[in-house]
Amino acid sequence: MSQSLASILAAAFLLAGSAWAQTPSPWGELARNDLAAIREALLENHPGPVDPLNPGYRTWLDDGYEAAPAMTDEITSLDGHLAVLRYYTSGFDDGHIGFESFHSRSWVRWPRFTVALRQGRFFVDHVDRDEDRYPSVGDEVLSCDGVQLEERLATEVMPYDGAIPSLEASRTRSAPYVLVDAHNPFWTRPSDCLVRDTSGTERTIELGWWGIARETVRPLLERAVYGPAPGFGVREMDDETVWISLPTFSGGDRENVARLEALSGQMPTFRDHDLIVLDVRGNTGGSSGLAYSILQGLYGEAYGDYLYSLDPYSPRVEWRASESNADFIETSTLPRFTPGSSQHRYVTGLIATLRDAAASGRDLVDVDGSSGDDPKEALPEVENPVSGTVVLLTDGWCGSACLDFADQLLPVPGVVHLGTATFADAVYIDNQGIVVPSQLGVFGFSMKVWRDRPRAHNQPYLPAIAYPGLTFDTELVEAWVLETARAVTP
Repeated sequence: MSQSLASILAAAFLLAGSAWAQTPSPWGELARNDLAAIREALLENHPGPVDPLNPGYRTWLDDGYEAAPAMTDEITSLDGHLAVLRYYTSGFDDGHIGFESFHSRSWVRWPRFTVALRQGRFFVDHVDRDEDRYPSVGDEVLSCDGVQLEERLATEVMPYDGAIPSLEASRTRSAPYVLVDAHNPFWTRPSDCLVRDTSGTERTIELGWWGIARETVRPLLERAVYGPAPGFGVREMDDETVWISLPTFSGGDRENVARLEALSGQMPTFRDHDLIVLDVRGNTGGSSGLAYSILQGLYGEAYGDYLYSLDPYSPRVEWRASESNADFIETSTLPRFTPGSSQHRYVTGLIATLRDAAASGRDLVDVDGSSGDDPKEALPEVENPVSGTVVLLTDGWCGSACLDFADQLLPVPGVVHLGTATFADAVYIDNQGIVVPSQLGVFGFSMKVWRDRPRAHNQPYLPAIAYPGLTFDTELVEAWVLETARAVTP
């Protein structure tokens, strides 16, 4: 090759490289288009933007939309695309909306130890290597690169993972990820951390970062949240105490449905026990009907009806009227029911009502026509068939149908709530979803809103007595529950 030709090719290469460097990343444009579609879907179909009782929803719809596109100039990968969309959807503080990517990395980086948040402090929960350069289990991590972990959690983790910052459960669930490099370009990898050991001695440790498969590290991170969830089962610990573990109310598993239905039939046999522990740790919900059947088995239908007649609340729902919501219900919900059945007739009427309301410009519609003020019929007093103390043991996984379970159980006389604060539900429920224009993921959002629900928007249940331990070792938790419950039993 001649010198002149080599010079020409080199110059051409430099020009091409310069032009490439000035070309905006296509990931930014993809993210902006997806953000616009998400905002439009919420604006047209979600009750939040038109909810007079929650003006903050519309505020973030607009302000968050202004902030998120500005971030798109900095992204150059699928990781950045995911981070920006989750930043926008997380800002609504609504556990029933979110963006899920169709693609995710199979590995992350970690410093070969995990941390857990306990009573506002970060403790080492697991260490992969027994060497001096690593902290020990039980050490407290005070800061990393001079920044407290609470600040890192609030600014670099929770805004991107769908968390609700006001909830203790959300902070606890997000905390282990404060030292996990999951490829979010807006997360900074610290180089060292200041730790204090159990004797009070402080030292700075230099962090190394190693790749690890997501499936390998996930159990360690989940353990750092609330420990392993108990398995389903019933243990009669003695003639006076029965411990019932309910880690799920899922109705999608036939085997699980059979277990729950069998337990419902068994529940009356426990009524004369001095102590009944209903352990719902790890329970993220499922079927409210299956959850209620457990309580109906324990207390009986007559007593349940009597308590309901005393409840001053009559929750109702309002639907967001839109053609899209009507189309979704028509294609996804209606086919589940047999033509001519009461459910089929109800859903058919719902679809027609939503279309009519949308055509007439109404945003929200009460399909059932209930005012929420209709007085309940007072029933004659029924004696509580359960003679002993009932403990509801929760952790921060308790959400959805698990919270419905708590709604029904906690007002019953003789019930004590122990453990940690539950998760919380937004008042927005019943989801549909869209595939975003980039075809890289799906955005899910709600179509209706609870009215007159006794539990407010994003309101958790706080235990009467909180678990004080730094670890959720099964034996320690059980010993504490038994000791505490017997101490508060009249």
